[in-house]
Amino acid sequence: MNQHQAEQFILSLSNIERKEYLSPYTQHDLYLKRLQFFLDLLGNPEKKIPHYIHVTGTSGKGSVCLMLDSILRADGRKVGTLTSPHASVIQERWTINGKMMTGKDFAEIVTEIKPKFDEYIRKSPYDMVSYFEIMTAIALYYFAKKKVEWAILEVGMGGRYDSTNVIPHKDIAVITNIGLDHTEVLGNTKEKIAYEKAGIIKRGCAVFTAEKNKKVLRVIEKECRKQKVKDIKILDIKDIRY
Repeated sequence: MNQHQAEQFILSLSNIERKEYLSPYTQHDLYLKRLQFFLDLLGNPEKKIPHYIHVTGTSGKGSVCLMLDSILRADGRKVGTLTSPHASVIQERWTINGKMMTGKDFAEIVTEIKPKFDEYIRKSPYDMVSYFEIMTAIALYYFAKKKVEWAILEVGMGGRYDSTNVIPHKDIAVITNIGLDHTEVLGNTKEKIAYEKAGIIKRGCAVFTAEKNKKVLRVIEKECRKQKVKDIKILDIKDIRY
């Protein structure tokens, strides 16, 4: 399978009918269940990555991911970063130490995981994994295969049921800010949207946010209490040094 064939195969999977649009987004823990089922078939690459940073918010997610990537690389760490969408070629979504995945690596990875899609269709009690879920699975498989020390993952939409939230642990959860984005899916108020984005907060992680809205912060702080997270840092422009 060459690069073009690999991309066409991945795109073809998005044509398989799925049922998630038949009920509200907030009921869709099945997003994570079906991706987890697929990752189990892949040998759980998500468990082979030592450290994670998870980034959500309404704007600035990609920029934050790239800055964190640069900081970790400057410290000598091997870093894999997942961002979306891609501007020109699909491999732009996945970088290791600042270099995007090669077409050769992409073709090899899709060739390696292709049999698992057939197995998934035969064995899974769920619908087919979505296009973005596949992008996440490829990232985790690629990063584990290349033995990255840190993986930085940008949320696609929301956070609580986003495919990137399938990771088993995280060192840091970042919420850049909360605006009225994807209101038809996430909710029509900043508080509702904050609830979905705060879903990336998990036990044992540190939480950073640039959000200043008190109502929104209360939502984030409530999720921190629920997850027993005490280490929350509210960033201000004065905290940034050049």
